[in-house]
Amino acid sequence: MNKYKFSIIVPVYNAEAFLEECIESVIKQSIGFKENVQLILVNDGSKDNSGEMCEKYFQRFPENIVYIDKENGGVASARNSGMEKIEGEYTAFLDSDDYYSQTMLENVYCFFKQKEDAFDVCVCRLEHVGDFYGKEHALNWRFENGNQVIDLKVNPEYVQSAIGNSVFRSEAIQDVRFDGRLQTAEDALFNAFVILKRLKLGICADSTYFYRRFETSDSLTGTIRMQKEFYLDIPQNYYLHLIEYSKNKYGFVPAYVQHLIRYDIQWRKYIPEAIRKLNEEERNAYVQVMKQTLEYIDDEILSTRDGLNQYRRLYLFLLKYGFQIQDEMTLQNGVLYYKDLRLINLTAPSVLKVTAIELDGNTACIEGLVKDCLPHAQKKIFMSSNQGERIPIHLEYGKAGFVAGYVGEHVAEIGSFKVEIPIFPCIKWQFTLEFNQDAITLNPNFDESVGVSRKHKESFFVSGRYIVKYRNKKICFYKNTFKTRLASGFRYRKELRSQFAKGRK
Repeated sequence: MNKYKFSIIVPVYNAEAFLEECIESVIKQSIGFKENVQLILVNDGSKDNSGEMCEKYFQRFPENIVYIDKENGGVASARNSGMEKIEGEYTAFLDSDDYYSQTMLENVYCFFKQKEDAFDVCVCRLEHVGDFYGKEHALNWRFENGNQVIDLKVNPEYVQSAIGNSVFRSEAIQDVRFDGRLQTAEDALFNAFVILKRLKLGICADSTYFYRRFETSDSLTGTIRMQKEFYLDIPQNYYLHLIEYSKNKYGFVPAYVQHLIRYDIQWRKYIPEAIRKLNEEERNAYVQVMKQTLEYIDDEILSTRDGLNQYRRLYLFLLKYGFQIQDEMTLQNGVLYYKDLRLINLTAPSVLKVTAIELDGNTACIEGLVKDCLPHAQKKIFMSSNQGERIPIHLEYGKAGFVAGYVGEHVAEIGSFKVEIPIFPCIKWQFTLEFNQDAITLNPNFDESVGVSRKHKESFFVSGRYIVKYRNKKICFYKNTFKTRLASGFRYRKELRSQFAKGRK
């Protein structure tokens, strides 16, 4: 028989700025703190006043609070120490700069009981506070259908990596501990070990965990990306370790594990300052362990478009199958394929960006950038008009940079261009790409300074004798008359009012 309904473990390290808000959010839980909650505070060698604050709360609530004061050993060590004191039916891990919604534990408890403990892990909605306030978490789509139990054999895309908004059945974590070799991702690995026991996940949409995230480089997630361990230890001790564990347990790597790893690797990117800290042997080792990881992720899962920049997705396929596949790519309906693998959509606005449109008499000068992942000899880019004219676009490489792989490999060159086109009233120009006998119309994005945009189809600007608009993938030039300006302005204001009204709903 458990003494409490919940055990809440809080690892504490130099957290005096937010620790009171964190602890008070537990004490003020609607479920009743004194009757139902055990709070385990683990001071992991703090150098500020965190230890004194923990001691003060322990003196106030000696029946409910366990206070552990230990030498600094890292967050995994702190959580593991707290786990030795668990007396609750359910256990959660609350970071010392985060906090709970007032009804979180009560709602989670009711949900567990309503579903008769059909799952070992319940996930709460996560909302950002601090520097990321107002930004939606990438996984909050999981709560759109309310409370539900997810069979991860059927819906493996419902991944869970963060520890703070996870609540566990204490019985299910008796034989699981945090991996002290990992400075980050130890929470994702812990979650995975527990979830893999039944491949079920509870989604509790009416409970909220408030996650404080910082832009500053001194946060753990910021500093770890600058350390060698992020590139050498985590892929080995998280990705491959979890893959081997899954193979030993199931005889294969479940789709859930593949989705989980794919979700994590989508945040990996090229950071030159960090990669320069790796010698050649370490860079090669990093690439090889990532390549080995990708061998266990099905192409269909790797192709998932949600959240993954399409050039990073292209890089993952190049890494998995080798950069030589670029010579075997084909273009179908604007999409670049390798055999049956969808690699990149060349009609996406991320491919071409117009940075300037300047008019001089009856000539327009257009400048822009193209992310080019195609062999130079097999493609042509030009502007074509509704009058049948074609003007070649010559890309200049080297000045605008490139899209990089994990250690700086060139995935796509960024080519800059400057092209002059003749204009007269009602002429329309579009960007066209030819590749291996196929031709597509590119769909550019526009720099905010240009004056037209894809976001507002009625946007326009006036220059000299012309009104310039962007319609149906074409840059259009109209005669500048009072009547045309008035009508264009009316339609643009109407569009803005409509969008504003939709945004308020």
